[in-house]
Amino acid sequence: MVLCWQALTHYQILSKVMTPLFLIPREVVSAKQNIYYGYCGYMELDDQKEIVKYIQMGYDPGVFSVLSIIPPQKLLL
Repeated sequence: MVLCWQALTHYQILSKVMTPLFLIPREVVSAKQNIYYGYCGYMELDDQKEIVKYIQMGYDPGVFSVLSIIPPQKLLL
């Protein structure tokens, strides 16, 4: 994750024009806690609406998880 973040912030993934657009907040998640969501994930802002930190998770909380089950070979129908 660190290498990906470094590549992103050093313009190796997106251009210098697109990177700031990718990293800005888009939607309010919690106005009370200053948590926002953007294309890059969650972020915390201070009272002046400057980004304090990016909150990265190991999964996408907006995607419904689907479980696949493979039945045993000797399944009788």
